[in-house]
Amino acid sequence: MVAIVLVLVIAGAVLGGVLGALMILVVAGFAGWLAYLAWPRLETPERLMRLAPIALLLAVALVAGVSHQLLV
Repeated sequence: MVAIVLVLVIAGAVLGGVLGALMILVVAGFAGWLAYLAWPRLETPERLMRLAPIALLLAVALVAGVSHQLLV
């Protein structure tokens, strides 16, 4: 499972464009789902720590999706 996530993130960052952004968004959605499952048991600092990688993945997806548009 970890290998699939790693491959999706690296391939999404390398490919760029809409396809790359979608690959990264799949990983962000999976991380969001895991955070949602653990949310009731977490305290505020732990919740923020769960949101940080999701926010980072969303930012990378945005850059991957937009950067291809700027290069073309």
